[in-house]
Amino acid sequence: MVGLTVQNFLSAATGIAVVFALTRAFARQKMSTLGNAWVDLTRITLWLLLPLSLLVALFFIQQGVPQNLQAYQPFTTLEGVHQLLPMGPVASQEAIKLLGTNGGGFFNANSAHPFENPTALTNLVQMLAIFLIPAALCFAFGEVVSDRRQGRAILWAMTLIFILCVAVGDVGGDPRQPASADAGCRQQPEYGRKRESLRYSRQQSVRGDHHRRLLRRGQCHA
Repeated sequence: MVGLTVQNFLSAATGIAVVFALTRAFARQKMSTLGNAWVDLTRITLWLLLPLSLLVALFFIQQGVPQNLQAYQPFTTLEGVHQLLPMGPVASQEAIKLLGTNGGGFFNANSAHPFENPTALTNLVQMLAIFLIPAALCFAFGEVVSDRRQGRAILWAMTLIFILCVAVGDVGGDPRQPASADAGCRQQPEYGRKRESLRYSRQQSVRGDHHRRLLRRGQCHA
């Protein structure tokens, strides 16, 4: 777990450092250097990712996401079935996973698992956390190149693409077919397909999936 945590932070910091190197290339037209990669990695990890991850992890803990180092706990359901209750540092791993757009979640079901995403509020915060740093980097670009309009233009372009993709996903994600309705067939909304959480609406699952896919992350509602 320690090794995965290090990689989660360093992979996110590396991506942000590359963005700043590219940004400096536009801004430093009369200089031959783009900064020090090791200094950037250290500052991004200590001053950006760690504080944000701490805040998000504390919020997840308050919402009911597990955060401990205990072994899986056996229990018996009301039906008499013996199962294992998953334990582990879920909240802290989820925080950096979302902020750094890192791979899959703590559980195989990812954000469809009730321990990883227990409430509608955590579902919303997870989607916002994914977009937080990418959106901030647009404004950072405008500040570094001394033209805030450039940063806003990049953000608006990203937002437009996102809105179009979500609109298509909302329409295409509806399993009800107009042809069947015209034939007089009674149709019910279907849930439980791939990437759709049974606890939330179809729109929340579709939008959550688009958030993650547009940001090239391997985690979605399983």
